[in-house]
Amino acid sequence: MNRVPALFLLAASAAMRTLAAEETAPAAERFRPQFEFDQHDEALQLADFQFVSAQRGIAVGYRASARRNPEPVSLLTADGGKTWNFLKLPTNPYSVFFLDETVGWLVGEGGVYRTDEAGRSWKRLSKPRNVQRVLFVSPDRGWGYGTDKTVVQSSDGGQTWKPVEAAGQLPGKPEHSAFLSAASVDPSKVLIAGASRPPRAPERRRGRPPDPEEEMMMPEWPGLSLFLQTTDGGASWKHEAVSLFGLVQRIRYNAKGEGVWLLRFLRRFSVPSEVVRLDLGKKGESIFGQKDRAITDVAMMADGSTYLAGYQPSGSVASLPVPGKVKVLRNTAGSPKIWKEIPVHYRAVARQVLLSVVEPDQVWIATDNGMILKLQPAASQ
Repeated sequence: MNRVPALFLLAASAAMRTLAAEETAPAAERFRPQFEFDQHDEALQLADFQFVSAQRGIAVGYRASARRNPEPVSLLTADGGKTWNFLKLPTNPYSVFFLDETVGWLVGEGGVYRTDEAGRSWKRLSKPRNVQRVLFVSPDRGWGYGTDKTVVQSSDGGQTWKPVEAAGQLPGKPEHSAFLSAASVDPSKVLIAGASRPPRAPERRRGRPPDPEEEMMMPEWPGLSLFLQTTDGGASWKHEAVSLFGLVQRIRYNAKGEGVWLLRFLRRFSVPSEVVRLDLGKKGESIFGQKDRAITDVAMMADGSTYLAGYQPSGSVASLPVPGKVKVLRNTAGSPKIWKEIPVHYRAVARQVLLSVVEPDQVWIATDNGMILKLQPAASQ
């Protein structure tokens, strides 16, 4: 008869006690799963995610298995996350953007697509080069941005695009430059952020090519951060380049012009990410940077409070391909540097966590490996 090692039994018993304690702890607000992909021999990889209202949400990504090639899919809910339905997408997706419950745009390898049916069907409009994300402020007016220092604008809902010439006036070679995030304060005020980072390979040893993991272990170095801003709906643009450590990965603003920026560090640095409070017309202030929290998305609320979502890295370099336990934090407008960590379901692990906030009581997160969770107050548990 095989005998189970005593240390294994002790470890298993401790793990079961931890999980039991979490599930039976006094009810408190917590992120709990509303969708969890758990299909045998299959995987779901989410690329983007947005809740448009309290009832309607969409995630886009890939569904894959060992038996077939990855299939581009969307995951839709129309009842606040009670039920979710898979639909096949017409292209491999990069991102999705919805203006309201019915009108949205999908950006993928095949170009820019639009839906007027809440994501149930898509029609291809155009194929602008290098565009990976879009931001629309009305059904007609919007901007696309992406690699090779590309920024384009549309006045017909995405059917045709014109280049924003100010983007080309910024320094940095196009092949080393990309725009990564955009935000609007109102239809006239739009900010687009990106970066230019020429490659810097580690010192070659005995003529061998650089190793990617070795490069990630190098110290972080500063690069050019690129910014475009319009205050007249795109009629004119101001441009600026600033030397910064890290990439400006996300920018978020509310209607009052209160903003929060997320900087992520790709190589070895004192912290894996930094969050900066930067209201329009004011000097920026660092409000979060913690060695054991790699923040991957941020949300700015109407009252000026902020949500952060990310994971706990397992080593000194957060960009290594190792998932960690999902972490979510929140501050208040009056105390921007004081953070409360909100409990998240114990099975939630990720390398990328996406945030979507519709209303103060409608806060959602999605992990890159296919789990969608909602913040539930103590009274609802």
